[in-house]
Amino acid sequence: MKTFLAYSLVVILLNLTGTAAAENWRWVNPIPTGNNINEVSVAGIQCAWIVDDAGIVMHSSDGGLSWTQQDVPVQIGWATLTFVDSLYGWVAGGIANPGENGIIIHTSNGGRDWIQQTGGINHFIRDVDFVDRNHGWVIAQSRFDGPYMIISTINGGILWDTLAVVSGYALYAMDFVNATKGWAVGKRVQDSACVLYTADGGGSWTEQLILNDTYFGDLCFLDSLNGWATSSCGLVFHTTNGGLTWSDQLPPITIGGRSRILFRDAQHGWIVSGTGTRPILTTSDGGQSWIHFQSPTSASINSIASWDFHHAVAVGAHGYIFVTNDEGANWTETSYRRDWAGVCSGVFSDSMHGWLIGGISDGNNAIDKIWCTTDGGQFWMEQSLGINTSLKSGCSADANTVWLLGHNGIVLHTDNGGAFWQQQTALSGRNILNFDFHDTFNGAAVEGNSIFITSDGGESWSEYSSTYWGSYSDVAYADALNIWAVGSILVNADSFVYAGVVNHSGDAGFTWTQDTLEGFGELIHVTFGNPSVGFITEHYGRRLLKTVDGGTTWIENPNPCRNVIDWINATNASDIWAVTDLVEIVHSTDGGSTWTLEPLMYAHWLRTLVAPDPRHVWAIGTDGCVFRYGEILSPVPDNDKPVVATTFSVSAYPNPFNPQTTIAFDLPADGRVILTVYDLTGRIVEKIVDGVLPRGSHTLTFDGSKYASGIYFAQLQAGHSSRVQKLMLLK
Repeated sequence: MKTFLAYSLVVILLNLTGTAAAENWRWVNPIPTGNNINEVSVAGIQCAWIVDDAGIVMHSSDGGLSWTQQDVPVQIGWATLTFVDSLYGWVAGGIANPGENGIIIHTSNGGRDWIQQTGGINHFIRDVDFVDRNHGWVIAQSRFDGPYMIISTINGGILWDTLAVVSGYALYAMDFVNATKGWAVGKRVQDSACVLYTADGGGSWTEQLILNDTYFGDLCFLDSLNGWATSSCGLVFHTTNGGLTWSDQLPPITIGGRSRILFRDAQHGWIVSGTGTRPILTTSDGGQSWIHFQSPTSASINSIASWDFHHAVAVGAHGYIFVTNDEGANWTETSYRRDWAGVCSGVFSDSMHGWLIGGISDGNNAIDKIWCTTDGGQFWMEQSLGINTSLKSGCSADANTVWLLGHNGIVLHTDNGGAFWQQQTALSGRNILNFDFHDTFNGAAVEGNSIFITSDGGESWSEYSSTYWGSYSDVAYADALNIWAVGSILVNADSFVYAGVVNHSGDAGFTWTQDTLEGFGELIHVTFGNPSVGFITEHYGRRLLKTVDGGTTWIENPNPCRNVIDWINATNASDIWAVTDLVEIVHSTDGGSTWTLEPLMYAHWLRTLVAPDPRHVWAIGTDGCVFRYGEILSPVPDNDKPVVATTFSVSAYPNPFNPQTTIAFDLPADGRVILTVYDLTGRIVEKIVDGVLPRGSHTLTFDGSKYASGIYFAQLQAGHSSRVQKLMLLK
């Protein structure tokens, strides 16, 4: 049964507890998100919130060490957020297109519940600021190139009023210190950077500072007197009299761009920048001098927030999150990720068993990598392939039998769940585009105008060639006898006109019947939910075809959107999953009659999805990003083994630790136990124990004194049961 491939992973643990989690989308790599994080806000004791450019909101209650996704009524792309205390917060944003409205969501209990506020803001929102639970403002724009406005609320966002249309200016950020006094920065539309000031809550604005520069990008005011602003040329300006006069403070390194500035008191401040060398600057004398710390990543740092001048959290592109406890001298990444950028795809035979594949460069050559999970993706193990074939796709017949397709027709096969892979060479030298297996013996593959059939698990193949010049792009089984291949065929050689072609076999590939679909262009994907119900996608025409009579007739089905359907899979006759325009995931539960747009998880390109059944779906994006839909189930334990998963536990204390932590675990029966510590790359750091232990409670010590600060994983194995505990070493 066909499943397009997913992504290669190293040893990884999903941050989930219990035997099942809610049936929704969650990130697998990176964690907690792979999107750009635009904003972070802190409040209370160690509480923090972030929002990424897909509108996903996450919360930390331990100073940024771990994050939990919060359920929101609507995801707001390219949003900003602010919290005034540990309970009250707002997320605001919108799409910069004519006719699109700004969106604001609000929580009054720290994010446990969010509600959408519909207070009459019909514009694109660029910034939000609140000084207390009632008084707030947004910078809004009526359309992409329209005038900027200041809109305010005095009742926590229930109602909003437009106070000022600030014509002739582009505003990027604002900061209010009370209900009446505030500042905004940006640029004059025609020439220079500017700082504006209001003393009446935003109703009227006056220029305070004009600079012959591109723009002012950010500002921070502590009170009605003391404030700072950053310019695009890398200067920092400071006022001690509410903006009547400003003095420039020159950092030791060019910050450039829209840098972010934050002060906790009159002396201690931070600057982060997403351009140049991504510097992080700190000051302890009000900005008179700045200490430059090298950014912990080459990715852009988009925002910083701090509880005090010692403890801060910085966020940036690709989901990077860092915390510091020593004023920025050292940073610890609390997001964790694997180097999966070269991974192209993967295979899942069911909700528990999967293989993720791709290539990783060793500096000179690309090396094939594959990782296997047997517990629904909570833990991954690397499996050796032994050769480099530039793997690109694969399919499975069951949890043990898998085929992987490489370039030049190289096929790798396992019948023991990946413990050993054997190279099959019968298709070597062929440019195989796609293949599918119905069971452990019978499979089909396509190349050009040829279809190949195997009945011995891929050891040998027979070829069927079309009499017409064309090219097949996909092949799929409807059942053991019915096979479908789709592609395009040249119908007019003089004008190079192509039509869609559908080829069908009703006898397991011995004979074929070819139909040309006039009026349809290249057909790229075919999938069947059962022998009667199937779908075909057209590329350039963006159309979707459906049959309910086993292919006797094909009718045009409603397209779930106006975009190209890049991938489609019918897990049964009713449940259909598809990717459109390389970004959106859509789902139908009524055979394609109606479609639901799934929540946006990844704001960049998706490579494909893997849907082994209607309730478990894996999505694979660029830059090593993987997320999944569905509940996480504990594997069914082997009754012959003494350890039962439901009574098997592991914990660590203290955690975070420096330099030692105690790992405690309970065994309900005697048996062999292996306790191994891995680092973030999946490399074994230390094997603490490998031997037979009696039932009961046990404690062992992990000493991290010779290891660097960061995240580690302690994996406890006993029989077929496995548990993983995340460890945080902070030095």
